[in-house]
Amino acid sequence: MPSEFSSALVPTRGTLRCSTRGARRGSRLGLSAAAAAALIFMWFRAAAALGPCPPLAIQSGDPLDPRNRYLLAFAGRAWGEVFFAADTLIESVSVWRWPADTTDSTPLRLFIMNTTSADLGIEPAGPILLSGPTLVNPFGDGVQPVEYRYVLDPPFALPGKGFFYFCAMEASCLSSIPILADTTDSYPEGGAWVMGPTLGCVSPGGVHGFPPGKLDLVFQIVFCSSPTPTGRDTWGRLKLRYR
Repeated sequence: MPSEFSSALVPTRGTLRCSTRGARRGSRLGLSAAAAAALIFMWFRAAAALGPCPPLAIQSGDPLDPRNRYLLAFAGRAWGEVFFAADTLIESVSVWRWPADTTDSTPLRLFIMNTTSADLGIEPAGPILLSGPTLVNPFGDGVQPVEYRYVLDPPFALPGKGFFYFCAMEASCLSSIPILADTTDSYPEGGAWVMGPTLGCVSPGGVHGFPPGKLDLVFQIVFCSSPTPTGRDTWGRLKLRYR
């Protein structure tokens, strides 16, 4: 137990007063202080066990790569990516807006859902696991891509490890937003998929397929990792880093 808590949390009445009162009362107070110290020690152990875990980030592409292009999410449509989760707690998801779009108040909403195997590969499928949050980042400088970083606090728990799909949906049903895409196949585990609108733009609609050339979104997902995270040998050029 840290020394600064010894004087602040262990009551002095359990030690000083027990010497001036009856042995019986002193015994009770001494036991109470010992029990309190034991509980505090157990609390610190539990807090340490539940404390911040090492972040593990997967990333597709580089937002500043001149080879990037954009995919347009418009009128309630959503662009997203199939990804492989080697851990289950997601701390944040980031996508970027095309830098030339310097002023854009279009709301962009995050969704995470399951996947299924199909003729075209692993593709998005219901049910929706996470709906929201929604971000608006109106201003850019025309040079730097505009980041939309969805911070999930507390971290969002996936039902297990494996393939999932996230997407960013144009949430107004009335506008459009260019989402940055990678053309170098830097994330071979997944691919970009577009989903159609629903009435009222309450959620992504059906799968419309993926773009020519099997593009990826430029994205980053940060997981709350186990202390000794492991990856898969087939991740290839997947960028894996600890921060």
